[in-house]
Amino acid sequence: MSTLTVAAEVAATAKLHLDLLDQFAATIVARMNGAATDYARESLAEMLDTIAEQRETYLSLLASAEQLPLAA
Repeated sequence: MSTLTVAAEVAATAKLHLDLLDQFAATIVARMNGAATDYARESLAEMLDTIAEQRETYLSLLASAEQLPLAA
């Protein structure tokens, strides 16, 4: 498998993960807005922070994968 093929697969998969994380984050925000207690809102806010950290990881991976073909 060529470097270009691997880079394309990694980029496509990172984009898929980012899309799913964005959908999940939107669900968390909707549930957080409707939460009945402060505890539930805080718990969901912490989950949202975790999702944001994961999103940053996938953004970095995507950026790296998109740079590989330029270096090849």
